[in-house]
Amino acid sequence: MRIDSTNYELYKEIFAFIWDYYDSKSKLIIREEHSPIAILTKMEKESYTLAKKGLKMGMSDLIQMVNGQSEAFKKELNELLIASDLPSLKRLNAQMKDIARKVLKRGKIKSDSEYYIIKEVLIDLSLKLPQEERERLTQCILEYELKEKE
Repeated sequence: MRIDSTNYELYKEIFAFIWDYYDSKSKLIIREEHSPIAILTKMEKESYTLAKKGLKMGMSDLIQMVNGQSEAFKKELNELLIASDLPSLKRLNAQMKDIARKVLKRGKIKSDSEYYIIKEVLIDLSLKLPQEERERLTQCILEYELKEKE
């Protein structure tokens, strides 16, 4: 998932849409000023670059949270996304998998946002990664963590 100045507003709209749906269905009680959307808006004022990174990581987390919900939840959300001319959950998940493919091909993780996405991909057992790919991605995580400690 590549978020830059050309598509930031679209991904922010998608993020807000999914968050609003998730929030409406959950039992979470989050004050408005602590919602991910409010935090992202505040980040935009401080640093657009940080906001882009935050949106990418937030989007990854939110998609994983949605993936952990019931089939009925995902089906309804998917239908609402499509009806609103936004990308389907299948397409959003495919973008996550695409990052994993790029890391596998490259053999290394090159940014914090890739690191967090790969961690999420490894946690999500529904993605059914072949064992060899799972092991290679785990090795990439370990190498990135060692590099960051230096």
